[in-house]
Amino acid sequence: VLRPTEVAGLCLLNISDRPERPARAGCLLGRMVKAATEPTPVQKAASAVAGAVITSLTVTPFDVVKTRQQLWEAPAALVEGAEDALCCVKERGARPVSLALCNRCDHYETFHGGLGEELRPKGRAAGFWRPPPPALAGYPLNTLEMCIAIARHEGVSALWQGLGPALTMSLPATVLYMTAYDELRTRFARSEHPVLSTWAPMVAGVSARSFAAAVVSPIELIRTQMQSGQWESGLGLVGGLLQTKRRHGFFGLYRGLVPTLLRDIPFSGIYWTLYETGRTSARRHELSPFAASFASGAGAGMVASCVTTPFDVVKTRMQIALYLASRLAGPGAGGGREAQVAGRKAEVQAARQKVSAWATLTQIVRDDGVSALTSGMTTRMMKVAPACAIMVSSYEMGKRFFSS
Repeated sequence: VLRPTEVAGLCLLNISDRPERPARAGCLLGRMVKAATEPTPVQKAASAVAGAVITSLTVTPFDVVKTRQQLWEAPAALVEGAEDALCCVKERGARPVSLALCNRCDHYETFHGGLGEELRPKGRAAGFWRPPPPALAGYPLNTLEMCIAIARHEGVSALWQGLGPALTMSLPATVLYMTAYDELRTRFARSEHPVLSTWAPMVAGVSARSFAAAVVSPIELIRTQMQSGQWESGLGLVGGLLQTKRRHGFFGLYRGLVPTLLRDIPFSGIYWTLYETGRTSARRHELSPFAASFASGAGAGMVASCVTTPFDVVKTRMQIALYLASRLAGPGAGGGREAQVAGRKAEVQAARQKVSAWATLTQIVRDDGVSALTSGMTTRMMKVAPACAIMVSSYEMGKRFFSS
C-alpha cells in the first residue's frame, strides 16, 4: 500500500513524463490521494464499534432512570386510600392546581418559595437524599432522586441493568447505522438532483436509521424490559427472546417497532441536518475536528431528543405492557392448570389487541394527561446529548486515525 506522499510523487512523475495532459494527471492525483487516505469499510466499522462501547458504558444509567420515570404511576395503596375524587393520586400523581381544589389531598403541602406559595410533595424536602423505592414513591421522582433511589434500594449495579443487551444491540446497530449513513450521505451529496444533494444528511440519516432500528428491534425490546425493574432474575437476553417468541409469536419480538420508527426517523433527520450544519459552522470558526464534532453532536442530539420524547414514552409503555402480560399469564400466576392456561390466553389476547401505537398514545393522554408524554424528557436529553457527542466524535476521530 503506497503512502499519500508516494502516490503524489508517482503522479508528479506522470505529469512530467506527459506534459501534454497535465489536467488529466492532476485529476488522477486527486483521486489517488483520496483513495489512499479514505478509511476502508472495515476501518469505519471499527471506529463505530469503539464509539458504541464507550457510549453504552457511559449513558446506560440515564437510560435506566428514563425508563423508570416513563413507567411511574402512583402506588395502588395510595389510590385506593384516597377519599376524594380530586385527590392528586387519582390522576396518578398529577400535581393539583391548588389545595383549595384538592382539600382532602394528603400528598402535597404548601411551600413558601421565593416567588410565592407553591406546592410540593410531602416529605420530599426532608428526605431528598433518602427517596423511597421507585415502585412505592407517591410522586414522580426527578432524575437525581430516581438515580439515588435505584442505587440505594437496588444497588449501584442496577443502574447498568440491560447493559448486556445494550452492547449486543449497539454494536451491530451502530456499525450499520454509521457506515450506512456515511456511504449514503457521500453518494447523495454527489447526486445531480438538487433536492437530494441539498438534503443529503437528512435523507441518509433517515434511511440508515430505519434499517438499523428494524434489525435490532427485538434486542431493544428485551433491554427496555430489563431496565423496567420488573425483570425476572436469571432470565438473560436469549431467554427473554425465546420466552417472548413462545408466548407472543414471532411478531411479538417487534412490539414497539412502529413508535420506535416514529421516534428514530424524525430524530435522525433532525439530528444529522443540525449536526452537519453545526460542524461546518464550527470549522469555519477554526475549532478542532474533535471539538467541532463533539459540540455539534451534543447540540443536535439535545434538540432531536426533545422533539421525539413522546414517541419514546409510547414505545416504552407498549414494550413493558407486553412483558407484564407475559408474567401475569406465566406458570406462576396461581390457581389450577386450567385457570393458568385460560388466564394466559386472555392476557396474550389482550396484549395483542393493544399493539397499536395510536391506541397506546391516546390511552396515555386519557389516563395520565398530555404531560405524561414528556415523562423522562430531561433525563433523556441528559442521556442523548453526551451519547451523540461521544459516538460521533469517536467515529470521526477513528476515521482520522485510520486515514493517517
